[in-house]
Amino acid sequence: MAAAGNPDVRDAARRWLAAAPFADDAFEYADARQPVADPAGVSIAFEDHPVVDLASAMVVTTIASGKIHLAMSHPAFASLPDDAQAQISFLFLDALLGEEAVERWIGEVTWTPTHSARAVPLLELPALIDRAM
Repeated sequence: MAAAGNPDVRDAARRWLAAAPFADDAFEYADARQPVADPAGVSIAFEDHPVVDLASAMVVTTIASGKIHLAMSHPAFASLPDDAQAQISFLFLDALLGEEAVERWIGEVTWTPTHSARAVPLLELPALIDRAM
């Protein structure tokens, strides 16, 4: 169970976690999405659209008011509706950083199919956050 960025659900997710059994070899529990072990291998298939891989995503960062604002780009976004681009962008951030880090460090997020000349691979974002924050 995760709050999925919804602060109204965060307390329920924390209560659920507090009541969960101890983790074992088969199950582990968290009240927020955790970063994946190998984000370079993350891909998302969205309806009838092409598969979108995290490793090809790029990002331009701007730091303001204690947050890192992002402009995410991916060539596959050209064939996706805006709402799918948004959903994939946030799922990539959750996979890369984990939900709590996204809520703590990430501000505004925009998306586009074209890479800016200043863009760096999205996979470099955790190191950028470590250096900047």
